[in-house]
Amino acid sequence: MFLLAGCFPMEKEKEIPDYMVYGIMIAGKPVQHLVVDRIYEPAGAPTGPFPEAEVRVIADTDTIVFEKQDTFYVNQVGNGWAQPLRKLSLEVIIKEEPHETLRSTTLIPGPFSIVLPMDGDTVDSTDVLILTPSDSAYFYIGFVYLVGDTVRNPPLIITDTIFPIFSYTSCFQRPGEYMIKVYAYPEEYYYFLVKERSNIENGFGIFSGCYEDSVRVYHP
Repeated sequence: MFLLAGCFPMEKEKEIPDYMVYGIMIAGKPVQHLVVDRIYEPAGAPTGPFPEAEVRVIADTDTIVFEKQDTFYVNQVGNGWAQPLRKLSLEVIIKEEPHETLRSTTLIPGPFSIVLPMDGDTVDSTDVLILTPSDSAYFYIGFVYLVGDTVRNPPLIITDTIFPIFSYTSCFQRPGEYMIKVYAYPEEYYYFLVKERSNIENGFGIFSGCYEDSVRVYHP
């Protein structure tokens, strides 16, 4: 789910922030991850360790603390607070000078389900993917891969709840059992992907939420 690192091409006339944040809170997942890093010049290399920070998410009246583990900040009880249609507020306090505070908010999209195909169905190029709508979702991203294969196809941008996913023959090149995973995302993540529009106050990056569903199907 992590689609970027700490090096971004930034237009010279724009003020370049010092820090970036990347975090997608997945509804119902027990472990949630956030990346906090410095922003380097294009083609630059890291000049030191990842910055130390206090990282917390506020969900209603709950304050959730993220602990640093290697290159991530991690919370191990995400299934208790990362719930559909819950508003989340992020606060990252950088411990090094000048002690900047990065902030953001998001709303995890509502639940949805894959109606067709059903788990265990056999599919061909005439079938379509049908989803129930997700409240507050702006778009969906689909992943299709052969179960047990290390090769991953590029993600599919899904903008409607009826989508001809099985006409993408590059996703189904061999017979076998396939996993279809679909993620619902809010608007800010779409504009981050297509326009590099950040929603991090005093920094750059994205803090967002998503809801996922999946099925396994067979392709002859």
